[in-house]
Amino acid sequence: MYLETLALEIHAKKAGWRVVKPPIVAGTSGKYHEFSLLATDGACRYGFDIHAEVTRACVVRTQVKKLDARV
Repeated sequence: MYLETLALEIHAKKAGWRVVKPPIVAGTSGKYHEFSLLATDGACRYGFDIHAEVTRACVVRTQVKKLDARV
């Protein structure tokens, strides 16, 4: 999954986004959430999760993280 994250990081930088490292952000609940990649364009934050296998649980977990972290 490292190569996928690296490719996403390269494309984010080409789009003019700043990649946030470490990709951790505090949610409104007070919980810290870690993404595979976190980037910002100054106005918005974008959070991405990369999974080896996508299951319904992975999709729900990522959606909850994105809602709580406002990304």
